[in-house]
Amino acid sequence: GLIPEVVEVAKKEAEKNKASLKSGLTDVKGVLKSLESAKGNLEDYIEQLDGQLTQINANIEDLKEQISQKEIAVAGATAALNDAQERADAQYEAMKLRVKFMYEHGNDSMITMLLSSDSFIDFLNRSEFINRISAYDRRMLDEFISTRNQIAAIKADLEEEKRQLDEAKAAMENEQEAMETLIASKQEEIGAYETDIKNKEA
Repeated sequence: GLIPEVVEVAKKEAEKNKASLKSGLTDVKGVLKSLESAKGNLEDYIEQLDGQLTQINANIEDLKEQISQKEIAVAGATAALNDAQERADAQYEAMKLRVKFMYEHGNDSMITMLLSSDSFIDFLNRSEFINRISAYDRRMLDEFISTRNQIAAIKADLEEEKRQLDEAKAAMENEQEAMETLIASKQEEIGAYETDIKNKEA
């Protein structure tokens, strides 16, 4: 009489264990599905990050090209500035020599000019010629100095533009580095999910 009861109890216990195991299996399947979903979301996110990183890299290359062009422009402005300075210096030296000569030989020159002139009009014309030489020197020197100052201003502007481009490039490179670090971190997370999935599947 006891045996059927024992069998019945054992049978019920076995069914209970089977149900419990089946429930546990269902839970594992749910967890696996959840892990796969999380992994998929991460992969989508990394794809978006990769797209952004590609754009950042393109921006950096563009900035490098702009900086290169600006460096060429700065070099050209520097050469032009040096040339303008040399011409201004040469003009100044020539003017000093002429002024010095006219000052040292002024009276003799005037007397010689007066004696060699055919008329008073001729003498005035020659005096005017000397004044014009002096005025020409002053005008030329002023022009060279003005040119030099303009070129110096252009060069300063170009250098400021290059400095801003350098700053933009440095900021972009920092963003590139941060993005690469973030992508690496997310790829590590995917690796962890994959390990977890393998363990659950096992």
